[in-house]
Amino acid sequence: MTGLLMTLTVPTVIAAVDLTNISKTKEDVQSRLDSALIAATRFDDLAAANDSGEIEDRGQRFLLNALKSAGIDTTGLTSTFEYDEDQNVMRGSVEIIAPTIFTGKVLNLDRLNITSEIVPRERIDLEIALSLDVSGSMEWAIDSDIIAPVGSRRIDALKEGVVSLVTVFDENPLVTARMSIIPYSASVNLSQTTEATAFIDATSPVWATERAERASTGKYQISKKPPSQSKRTELKAVGSPTASVLPLSSTEQAVAYISSVEPHGGTAGHIGAEWAFYSLLPDWNEVWNHPDGEPGALDSSTRKILVIMTDGDFTVTQTDEMTIDDAYDVFQDVCRAARDDGVSIYTVGLKASDNTDEQLTECAGSEENYFPVSNRAAITDAFKEIGEKATRMRISK
Repeated sequence: MTGLLMTLTVPTVIAAVDLTNISKTKEDVQSRLDSALIAATRFDDLAAANDSGEIEDRGQRFLLNALKSAGIDTTGLTSTFEYDEDQNVMRGSVEIIAPTIFTGKVLNLDRLNITSEIVPRERIDLEIALSLDVSGSMEWAIDSDIIAPVGSRRIDALKEGVVSLVTVFDENPLVTARMSIIPYSASVNLSQTTEATAFIDATSPVWATERAERASTGKYQISKKPPSQSKRTELKAVGSPTASVLPLSSTEQAVAYISSVEPHGGTAGHIGAEWAFYSLLPDWNEVWNHPDGEPGALDSSTRKILVIMTDGDFTVTQTDEMTIDDAYDVFQDVCRAARDDGVSIYTVGLKASDNTDEQLTECAGSEENYFPVSNRAAITDAFKEIGEKATRMRISK
């Protein structure tokens, strides 16, 4: 019986390993083929570059170097790159042999044919708002509720995630991205907006209070209209964080900014989501004073993205009348309003509770746009995948 079981088990294990290798190789090669196609579009005259063979040469060199850097065996590889001027489509294809032990070879599954197409002249104007939890728990280690040294904290992993997101944008020559960053804890620091500068004698920082109002349904709802004038309101809880919001800025400014953000205070995620959404609205330009001009119109070709990250349940509201349940109503109202305006939403939950998982999934609008993460590498991977989804150009595989 033991011999019989071994006879049956070993081929099954080998088959599983082979199929896993084939699937991973296909995914890795597809990603690098997409990048090679983008690299091959960097000619002023694509038709002439195609006729001269320059597109083919550049695409193949980029692909080969990318595969070798990833440790992928290129033995027997063939590839093609061409530009279809009539349809304005760049096409690429790869034939490659995936590493297999036995099953892939016998069933002829190891030879992969991978194709991709992109629209090379589709430039992407991107505006992305990050609503980032910088509450006190972000000072903890990723896998515990113990304060960790600088470099090993949740906030440090979050910073790395933001950098990986920016890298996706910066490495794509067809993407022009501007980013706003709204760190939130017990509130949002508005010191870089006219909401703060209207108070000449105010001590810095100036924090946001609640703006949502209770509707006839009993639920709280936000207003997308900017305030007609600033006013002082006493906060119920201690205002934090100390880091002010960053209006829509270059990716270089975003990276420099995020490095200085530090954790402190409770969690008012609804206020963070609100102000991140407001940073994408053209009507709010006079409040934000974005350095490079107002945001694009909501119905324009500008892609608008809202990313919300938290590591815990909401714990703070800024009025006595509003409960934590009310805060979640506000949060979901922000998400609905953003989606209705054509804003794509991605959410990231770090070691989140079941309640937070549900809230973030509902906010994102689908399970595919919610990223539950539990370790440092997963945080970086989540932000990288968000960047790739936000800039996706491929029209077929």
